[in-house]
Amino acid sequence: MTNKKAFTYIILFSLILLCSCGQSISENEARRDDFSSYQELKRTYRTHEEDLFLGRPQSIFLIEDRLAIYDVYDENYILWLTKDFKTLGRNFHRGTGPGEFSSAFRLYPSEDGKLLTVCEYGRDAVKTYRMQDAINGRLTHPVRVDSVRTRGIRPVPLNNNYIAAEAKGDMKLFTLLNQDGEEIARFGDFTGKISDGFKAGYDYLWMFIQIIVAANPEKNIVVGAGYFTDLLCFYKISEKGEATLLNQYRTYDTELTVESFENGVSAQYNEKTMDAYRTLYPTKNFLFALYRGCLMKELRAHQYSYLQVFDWEGNFIKGYKLDAPLTDMVIDEENRMVYGLRGGAEPHIRTYKLEGLN
Repeated sequence: MTNKKAFTYIILFSLILLCSCGQSISENEARRDDFSSYQELKRTYRTHEEDLFLGRPQSIFLIEDRLAIYDVYDENYILWLTKDFKTLGRNFHRGTGPGEFSSAFRLYPSEDGKLLTVCEYGRDAVKTYRMQDAINGRLTHPVRVDSVRTRGIRPVPLNNNYIAAEAKGDMKLFTLLNQDGEEIARFGDFTGKISDGFKAGYDYLWMFIQIIVAANPEKNIVVGAGYFTDLLCFYKISEKGEATLLNQYRTYDTELTVESFENGVSAQYNEKTMDAYRTLYPTKNFLFALYRGCLMKELRAHQYSYLQVFDWEGNFIKGYKLDAPLTDMVIDEENRMVYGLRGGAEPHIRTYKLEGLN
């Protein structure tokens, strides 16, 4: 081979590499996985039992200028707090009567702050209330009831529709539903590895592929993340319900022992099971993701958690290392504050100031 030909091949090979890099997310993936580069944040404040009693808190929500803690005691589900942790009251009464709740749920405020949607698991309806009615416990007359059967999954409002994370035999991850619970579209390819020698039944997949969802109604973007895999994907939804993948990350597969039996399915952790994403929190400018990133067997030794920040194109912006294994969190984007919930033997809320985020 002449020197001239060799030089030509080198140039062509270099161009191919440059084009490949431009089309991949490898650089972003490397940044997301480079935990040593994450900025460490120490709490600015934490609550104690003498100034705030928490029983077994599971979730935290930011509703207008209030914090709402899902913490069942005194026959009520929700504890309302100011952002400086003054107790305002409790409501969302537990029961089966009008305006009462009998299973877990999540709260979704509308973009204009006038409405609050309550997605209660295991029910055949999703209810929406006037914000002030919900805050004050007037829950017997919702302004809208949508026929969306939750079946234990978490449907997330997306304008006039809902997104449900629901793995089925078609190996898609998400269902787009209308207000009558009718399927508009299935989307989101599962890119991971499935255990050998099984039939893709609904119960098996529901156990094995567990995804949490967040949405940005203004931009019509849906984000999904895995509990036991670091899969993180961003989709743009068109007015016709067509989904376009914007960006996706995945560096390891689900390692969970799932077995099918005649009467159902069981799932157990094994030596390789990872604790991955815990919470997705959307704000106007960013998607915040709470990530644990450790083996389940090492949870006690893993006394910290990661906060990942993405833009709405799915690009990794910044990573933080927080000084506690948080179970849930919300973000006050305007004031650059994190309110982190810590469950367990000593439940409390701790705050962090988001530094270096433009």
